Amino acid sequence: MKRRKRSIKETVEHPTRRKWIEALWHSSEALSPKRFHSEFLDAETASHSTAVYHVEVLVSEGIATLDRAVQGGSGGRESFFVLGGPNSVEALRRLELTTT
Repeated sequence: MKRRKRSIKETVEHPTRRKWIEALWHSSEALSPKRFHSEFLDAETASHSTAVYHVEVLVSEGIATLDRAVQGGSGGRESFFVLGGPNSVEALRRLELTTT
């Protein structure tokens, strides 16, 4: 199924995506959905899948990029994301997270 293209404004206004962007902005290292879920989301109201879905939206909207994927100890892969892409600066501006 093809995803509908969102405006940057609509993308950053979603509470979970806003948290993702703020977490990536303030983090000194790339974040995985697992770490984001444990540190920034309420585990009782949001699942790990929710964290994965919303970072994938940020990637598809050009706000975040995959930094690296590593093989986990149990055979699974863990992906790490950073701010980046053609719309990341606009997203930061809309959230007033700029340095100026």
